[in-house]
Amino acid sequence: RARVIRAREPLIRAGEASDHAYVVYSGLFEARPEGPEGHRLSWMSRGAWIGELGVLMGSPRTASVYAWRDSVVLEFGADETRALLTGDARSLAALTRHLMKRGERSVDPRPRPFALGIIAADGDASLVREAVGRVPNAALVDGEGWGDDDIAAIERVETRGADAQVLIMLAAPEDDAWTRMVVRAADRVAVIATDPAGDAALGAGDRLARIEEAFGLPEGARGYDVLVHPEHRLMVDGAGERGSAGQRERQTLTLRPGSVDDLADYLHLAVVEHAMPGDLRRFELFRGLDDSALTQAQEGIEWRMVARGEPLIRAGDASDGLYLIQFGRLQASVTSTSGERVTLSESGAYEVVGDTGLILESPRTADVHAKRDSRVGFLSAASFQRLQAAIPQLGRNAARIASRRTLVPSDALTKPAPANIMLLSLDPCERSAALARALEGCLRDALGCSVMLLTRAVVERHLGPGAVDRGPSEPGYRQLLAWLHRVSMDHEVVIYASDAGDPGWARCCVRQADRLVLVAAAGRNPGLRRLERELAVGDTPVDLLLMQPAGITRAAGTRLWLRERDCEFVHHVREGAPGDLAAAARRIMTRANGIAFAGAVTRAAAHCGVARAFESLSIPLDITSGTSSGSVIAGGLAAGIDTLELREIIADLTLRARIRFHELHPPITALTSGKKMDEVYQGIFGDVDLEDLLIPCRLSSLDLLTHELLYLDRGPLWRAARASCSLPVLYPPVTVDGRVLVDGGIVSYIPVNAILPSCHHGLAVMSDIGDPTPWEVLREAEPYGTQMSGWSHLVDRLVPWRTPKSRPKIEDILFLSMITSNSFAEDRLEAATKHPAVCHVYQPLPGYGMFDVTPAVARDFEERTYRRACADLTTWLERGASSSRDS
Repeated sequence: RARVIRAREPLIRAGEASDHAYVVYSGLFEARPEGPEGHRLSWMSRGAWIGELGVLMGSPRTASVYAWRDSVVLEFGADETRALLTGDARSLAALTRHLMKRGERSVDPRPRPFALGIIAADGDASLVREAVGRVPNAALVDGEGWGDDDIAAIERVETRGADAQVLIMLAAPEDDAWTRMVVRAADRVAVIATDPAGDAALGAGDRLARIEEAFGLPEGARGYDVLVHPEHRLMVDGAGERGSAGQRERQTLTLRPGSVDDLADYLHLAVVEHAMPGDLRRFELFRGLDDSALTQAQEGIEWRMVARGEPLIRAGDASDGLYLIQFGRLQASVTSTSGERVTLSESGAYEVVGDTGLILESPRTADVHAKRDSRVGFLSAASFQRLQAAIPQLGRNAARIASRRTLVPSDALTKPAPANIMLLSLDPCERSAALARALEGCLRDALGCSVMLLTRAVVERHLGPGAVDRGPSEPGYRQLLAWLHRVSMDHEVVIYASDAGDPGWARCCVRQADRLVLVAAAGRNPGLRRLERELAVGDTPVDLLLMQPAGITRAAGTRLWLRERDCEFVHHVREGAPGDLAAAARRIMTRANGIAFAGAVTRAAAHCGVARAFESLSIPLDITSGTSSGSVIAGGLAAGIDTLELREIIADLTLRARIRFHELHPPITALTSGKKMDEVYQGIFGDVDLEDLLIPCRLSSLDLLTHELLYLDRGPLWRAARASCSLPVLYPPVTVDGRVLVDGGIVSYIPVNAILPSCHHGLAVMSDIGDPTPWEVLREAEPYGTQMSGWSHLVDRLVPWRTPKSRPKIEDILFLSMITSNSFAEDRLEAATKHPAVCHVYQPLPGYGMFDVTPAVARDFEERTYRRACADLTTWLERGASSSRDS
């Protein structure tokens, strides 16, 4: 006899007596080892036997079977079943084939079609019908002639979707029986509530709430969306509640009244994400899986949009699932002991985030948020484990991905270069528009990037007027993001050119931007624009590019531009100076060429040899950093001082830095007042500010109050250099802005980390002028126990017939004491030298004390360092060229 089983109802239960067997006549069933929450064992559709093994073997049911949709089965008694399956040789052969196939059933995917129920709350049936007509491989069925337990009606529904990938089940709240069937049987349910004349409060008692209450939504649906009028978007709880699997119970999207385009886009998305599993092959996690396995995987993925800045994972939480990135970018970060956010990694399209915790069965170790507007799919831990058990290749793929993350330190990973650069012109003018086009050409011609320059006009030429004004969850926004994603996938760099006069386009740009570059003419009003306050939020790096007049050697007034802005870099681009724009492009794209100058005491002139090697090899210098006496070199080069002239300045500084007896002061704060060194640095650098330099410069200094290593890039250059060279005891610390600053070389002998972020894909040179002399002096010193008379040692040196004993000098002891912490950082230094962008130029220069280097010796040191730098840089460049050819 024929029986109708409604969706969610059991046909048989585990443990019951096997007194009947069934054949599926119409519909779909799932087998589970226990109640409805148990993991699925198999699917059974038209023609499948259910319960026949228990009948043949005379044993109880081993699993429960539930109807997935309203279905019809043919019921057979025990005797009838045995006669049908074992009555003759032909039947036995068929039974054998059936049993062999049953053993493979656990890996079968859910049969097509994917059923999407749409409840048109505002009489939009005609809109739905027209939208369905635009979606390939979609079919539609409505409730005409439906009756519960009507076998013919159930058969009509199945026949209608037999050849479709997606079956749209169109319902209206007034048709109670059909709508209830849609809710219980559909794979996902969407309610359209776009009546603009409806109650604006959208709370208890409105039509949407009444529909949800009447039909048990969202709990009664397997997946649930609400399509509302744009004006009502904020009045609906779009976030919903996170369930145990980490999925949202409800997704709220907007739909313009009468817009077939918006509804067709929603339906197309349903087809792609729920009925076309082939796209999953782009993810490494699913590589090597066949269509059947991909379909199984697709069933467990819940897709949704996440807005820029929205958190997805919090450190310390249980690993409840992983995220698949369809497009956009996610960023992982942790909070350091000092309270700062430290970026660990970034992940883009077709990458996976959160898988390591699942594999290791450990809590989350980092926070993850959306760096751009993104579309992600969530695969719960329970779904992942079921898939892994059924598809071993999935587990192997996940283990391979996780092993790469756990075996490679996060600071050794190559971070992606910015791909989406937003230019925001604060005062639109012809020069700012020309600069965007020039930057496009510079990236293409000088850096060899494939580039796309996007403006509002370009986007709307492809997507229609007003397309860029759509915000997250607004109609058509997904189409906009999908198109921008395709552009990004086809180009290495996308430049989003916008201006403060078009806030709609600017908001669209910043949601996609990896870096925001503010563009302004240096002579304009430096005050903060209203739109900046809105856009410059979150963790998107912000740079300031000031268009300068032609011919200047340094900028002026940059401090005013930075008074209310927190910018990582200031790029000064002079009119008619393409080299300035090329340097800015390299810094923006993290392809800069920079030099970090180590502390070198009075041997600092040798550093000029590295800068001269840059000139000889035609390598443009884009950024400098320095610590201690290396800060004078870094500042001088950034200020535009000629390399050889700077060498002579430093050689002269060596003589002037010597401390004479009459310069000593009572040892309260230091042995000297610091006045002479102030005059020396002011004489070298004048009144120029760091932010006015055409080449960015960052000088390291240690704040004694917070034990924080600072990279000074604001304020007077002479004062920053003085702070970076402030040897404790010899010179008083520099106090400024509530900080007490001393020599940065105490904790960072070579400040390569000051330049590495902008040189990550370029060249970061570590200029290391080593001197083993202080260590040798200590080793050769004669032991003296716990006491030593300085007077006696002085007499030994003055009286010709007495032989002075070897004693360490106070400056050597002071120097070695200061850099003790550097010995604990050798592992970090070694890690830095292994970075592909780093070239370590090491030229040891022994044999001279801290203040014993003469100008002639300084010139010799510079020449030796120049030859070493030329050789090391040539080797580095050749290695880079070889790597490029190989890639």
